[in-house]
Amino acid sequence: MKLSPEAIIAKPKLTGYLLKLLQQDDKFLYLQQTGFTLENWQDSEKTLRERILPLDAAPTERDRYGDKNYETNLG
Repeated sequence: MKLSPEAIIAKPKLTGYLLKLLQQDDKFLYLQQTGFTLENWQDSEKTLRERILPLDAAPTERDRYGDKNYETNLG
């Protein structure tokens, strides 16, 4: 499955969830290692849009809110 290049990446999702240290379901420490930070959230969004959205993705878990934890085929 490919995600649309026009997919909405909401600023609050980046700045209040992905690029913020959380007690549960934290993604920040992983993303920080790749250079994504709150200070450069616009660059992070651009990188996600250019390098991640075009890749094949598959849901790996489903909960009451829907699919989550997408695996990306980088190979």
